[in-house]
Amino acid sequence: MVLWLLFASMMGAAILAVLWPLSRPLAAGGPSTGEKSFVKDQIREIERDVARGFLSPADKDVAIAEVGRRFLRTVAGGPAKSPAQGELALRRRRAASAVALSMIPLVSLAFYSLRGSPHLPAAPLSGRLSDSAQMDLQQAVARIEAHLANAPDDGRGWTILAPIYVRMGRVDDAVKAYSASLRLEGDNAARRADLGEAQVLNSGGLVTADALENFKAALAQEPRLAKARYYVALAAEQDGRVDEALRLFRALRGDAGKDEPWVPTVDTHIARLARNAPADAIARLPDAERNEAIRGMVAGLAARLEAEGGRIDEWVRLVRSQIVLGARAEALSALSKARDRFKDDKAALAELEPLAEALSRPSGEQKP
Repeated sequence: MVLWLLFASMMGAAILAVLWPLSRPLAAGGPSTGEKSFVKDQIREIERDVARGFLSPADKDVAIAEVGRRFLRTVAGGPAKSPAQGELALRRRRAASAVALSMIPLVSLAFYSLRGSPHLPAAPLSGRLSDSAQMDLQQAVARIEAHLANAPDDGRGWTILAPIYVRMGRVDDAVKAYSASLRLEGDNAARRADLGEAQVLNSGGLVTADALENFKAALAQEPRLAKARYYVALAAEQDGRVDEALRLFRALRGDAGKDEPWVPTVDTHIARLARNAPADAIARLPDAERNEAIRGMVAGLAARLEAEGGRIDEWVRLVRSQIVLGARAEALSALSKARDRFKDDKAALAELEPLAEALSRPSGEQKP
């Protein structure tokens, strides 16, 4: 009820603002502002002529009188309405105002009661445009589907429809559409990779045997196809073949352009696999090679910390590794550098104390 009263008040105020001037009587005839200003300018010009000596005081009075007579003739010659005519015009305007005042609210309220409701949710422009685009897409899909129902061998139709199904989340239909496109339009690397990707999506992200077969078939035709290479590497990762997956992802990353949108995803896989790959690979090496690989990793860690600084846990790992390897001199040097770098960090220095204590014992008693 309050909302309707508010609407009525707003409408009444708007109508009153529009119709108020129509209810006022016309101003009586008289000289306009422009005419009055013109007379004043004429009189000022006469006074300047007197000041400059062009006119005498007597001529001044004559000139002013002449300006006055001209002004009176102008005013008297203008059109003038009789009182009866003015009253008739006023009555007409008031009648029109009354009709407008009664009809505008009635028509507006009647239209709103049919087409509007204050309880409807808001419809932002972005939402309406999105809904419209979605409706257009659904209508287009429906038309293509109707066409393919009558012409199922139209490979071009299936090719157009397949990626739209993926966009709509209809991945099962997308697999069927890509399969039909591959069968009708011919086998090529891109169609094989698209079909394999749809199969992966349909299996919840798992690279199935059928999908992997399609990716390998695509690579047989186009060895550098990024999409197929990515999913083959992903299959290796999902099978636990860490070394192979890391090698494949790194090769793919090396061939990538700087603006490829999938590069961050590949980098994520590489970073995750790199954390696990060294331990798995080293554990399978013969003893001598394994020790040499460990020494190489420790040396690499030492060089990086020397150049970049690193965190306290990395320095602790370095010193501990050097103690395990029996590299006492290197461990003492690394411990000294760590203490110097973290001299103002009491917590960090506390982490280094057990290592310092281990290094202070004779070599046979060191237990990091």
